[in-house]
Amino acid sequence: MSLATGKGVMSPLRTANLTIWAEGAELRAHFRNNGTDEKSRPALKLSIKLAQLGDYLLKVRNTLGEISESGIWSEAKNPIMPSKASAKPLLKEFTEIVASQGAALYKTLAEEPELGPFIHKINELPAGSSISIETDCALFPWEIIYPAAFNINLPEKLQSRVQPEKFWGSRYLIEYFIAPRNGSSGIPPIAEHRSGRSFVSLNVNPTIDDELQNVPYKPVSEHTNFFEKNLRKPRRGELRTDGESIKELLLSDSNANIIYLYCHGTSDDPYQLGGGEQLILDEGATIDPTFFYYGKKKYRRGPIVILNSCSSGAYSALSFSNFHSELIKRRALGVIGTTIPMPATFASAFGQRLVRDYLKGKLPIGQILRNMRKELLAKNNPLGLFYVLQCPWHVKAPLRK
Repeated sequence: MSLATGKGVMSPLRTANLTIWAEGAELRAHFRNNGTDEKSRPALKLSIKLAQLGDYLLKVRNTLGEISESGIWSEAKNPIMPSKASAKPLLKEFTEIVASQGAALYKTLAEEPELGPFIHKINELPAGSSISIETDCALFPWEIIYPAAFNINLPEKLQSRVQPEKFWGSRYLIEYFIAPRNGSSGIPPIAEHRSGRSFVSLNVNPTIDDELQNVPYKPVSEHTNFFEKNLRKPRRGELRTDGESIKELLLSDSNANIIYLYCHGTSDDPYQLGGGEQLILDEGATIDPTFFYYGKKKYRRGPIVILNSCSSGAYSALSFSNFHSELIKRRALGVIGTTIPMPATFASAFGQRLVRDYLKGKLPIGQILRNMRKELLAKNNPLGLFYVLQCPWHVKAPLRK
């Protein structure tokens, strides 16, 4: 299947497509390898039920969320890669925790009676393959899948070494589509995104530095420096650090093709309708997905919306009800969000690097994200695996004019 992505624009054929949908409490799936034209039966039946999936993924999320609570992320001037000697054993442990969860998830999926053989087939695809996952009900954390036996609780003499290159988020270009694209034409607006020159709306919660008094890296100040160095003089962006101004932007017909939000976020119970999702833009300025019910303006440039906050892209049994769905209705191209709570300092450094590399216009967004994951995993930092791409992976920034 090839996705039409805008007037006169077609996406490259993905290596494989996987579709998962709900029929009542049951889950169904379909797989297709576009290179070999191999496909599964139209509706593979999963033995795991929708409610079980929610319980399982909530446990995974809670376990992995502990990684963000470590103090190592606030000790470094460059928190994207803590370099202190004391950080190394902790980073190694974090990678092992993720590998344990990823190995358990792979085993669960691979043992599915009907879907399992096709999970094995995905795992046999060569590195660099592109996988498009479409769902109306469930976002698995595919990036952390680790197709090897690993359990951090085994005795040390029985323990194997984690091989970071085996994580699916390192090996593959993975994109998600929430189906249907409610309130839209169903066609991602890539042509609009690439029209003109890039313009970034940089939106930052101004209170975050106040909470990091004794931390050498100040996220709000660093975002301001990023704006001055990369966006102001070439007139390639705007900086908003006031909650009311950010709200206005989100409801406007903005001409930005990147809308970046660095803020606090919550997703108290992602397996209840609405997900408890909130974005805290400023003191006294909190929004949830219903905020977007107001007004009818659409974004002009098909922006990629980067929700750089805690749990803003949480995998959920009901993900179609979240911010992603509402932003698509506003004609966003898609969302990059986080699936576990993120350390504020790491998120700041990671987000700026992602935007900077994208503005170069040399690589598609999916390749940039994959490269960043690989670079960090090589140094035992697994946090890049928790930024997920909910938009077409092959999109590039417009060339400078």
